[in-house]
Amino acid sequence: MMKVKNINIYVLKRIRIRDIRLYIISSFLTYTMKF
Repeated sequence: MMKVKNINIYVLKRIRIRDIRLYIISSFLTYTMKF
C-alpha cells in the first residue's frame, strides 16, 4: 500500500493542474453516466 501511495504522489507531482482538472471532469462525467 505504501509503495502504491508513494507512486501516486509522485505521479500527481508530475501532472499539471490543468491535467488534474481534466481528469476530475472526465471522472465526474463517467460517474454521472452510470446513473
